Amino acid sequence: MSIEPTEVMEFDIFGHKVRFTPQGNEIVNAQEVVALLNKEASEISSNGYQGDGRTALLVALKLANDKLQLEKDYQKSLEELQSSIGDAMKFIDKFTVLTDSTVNQ
Repeated sequence: MSIEPTEVMEFDIFGHKVRFTPQGNEIVNAQEVVALLNKEASEISSNGYQGDGRTALLVALKLANDKLQLEKDYQKSLEELQSSIGDAMKFIDKFTVLTDSTVNQ
């Protein structure tokens, strides 16, 4: 099944016109992405950094850092969940063995 593209959207990002054609299957929409870019650029500019190129680079670095941190946090949470599941399975196995030996007596 193919999803038909909808209307083309145009945004102004760091003084450049960017066109985007949504495919209909995106989890995050273009407006959210542009709003995040503008928010981060505004925060960086308010700290005294000027210039579209420098601001864009700093925004890219911050977003890359945030992405990597989220990936590490996700991986850690996944490992902790797997460990908890393993512990629960061991407990269930012990309980099952105790129950089976009690029933067989």
